[in-house]
Amino acid sequence: MRRIFIIIISFSLYCTSYSSPNYDLVKEIATEIAKHNIYESAIIGFAATQSTQNMRLNQLVMIASDNQLYSLAKHSNAVVRLYALMAIVTRNLAISPELKDQFYKDRSIVVTLQGCVVNKSSVDVISKMILLTEKGC
Repeated sequence: MRRIFIIIISFSLYCTSYSSPNYDLVKEIATEIAKHNIYESAIIGFAATQSTQNMRLNQLVMIASDNQLYSLAKHSNAVVRLYALMAIVTRNLAISPELKDQFYKDRSIVVTLQGCVVNKSSVDVISKMILLTEKGC
């Protein structure tokens, strides 16, 4: 009986250890996006290399759950919020009027890197571009 109990506990711990890596990885990606703190185009610099932020966005699109993306859209860091919105749009998830309104009222200023041009812009302006270009307008 004791062996069965130990096997059940071990199996439960084993399963639990594999249920949370994506959650931790999503948090880690969000932390790295926030640490870099620049909203970048897909291709940057004079050498036209893929941006690390865009690679992180691709990771979010692949591994984050829908709920995690919606949660990141409310993150304290403005750049993380923008990349969460990009991931939501990329996945064609529903964008509620409340979420759209949240972004349209967000006047946070972020540093942007488009190609090799560094600038500053507000979240509301960038989010409108994200939502409009992804819809093909």
